[in-house]
Parts: sequence; structure tokens; C-alpha cells
Amino acid sequence: MNVDELVRDALRDQADGQSPAAPGFADRVLAVRRRRRSRRIASVAATAAAVIAVAVAVPVLDSGPQDVRPSGGVRQ
Repeated sequence: MNVDELVRDALRDQADGQSPAAPGFADRVLAVRRRRRSRRIASVAATAAAVIAVAVAVPVLDSGPQDVRPSGGVRQ
């Protein structure tokens, strides 16, 4: 017997000793996974939107008023 067969037999023995899963258990597990995946996608999208907003806002905030007078030591 190799390790894979030993592990497989041990898992089968454990499964035989347990009661079967309740009806609808798989559906509940899949629903929880779907919700987690949706939340993860939403949080990644929100984070990306925040990063883009900051990347766009920083140059706009930094531009400030610029001195466009022409006059410098011309009339002195």
C-alpha cells in the first residue's frame, strides 16, 4: 500500500463513522461561497475605484494657482 491508498482508506473509515449531511447542506455551502465571492469582488472593485480616484485627484489638488504675469523686471 502506498501513502495515497492509506489516506484514502483512512478518509473512508472516517466518513463511514459520520452521519450523512442534512438535506440542502450542499446548497447552503454553495450559497455561502457565492456570497463571499460576491463580497470579495465588490471590495476589490471599491478599492480599485478609490485608488483611481486618488490618482486622479492628487494632480488636480497639486496644480494650485500659477503665476502667469508677464511685467518681472521689465519696468524697473
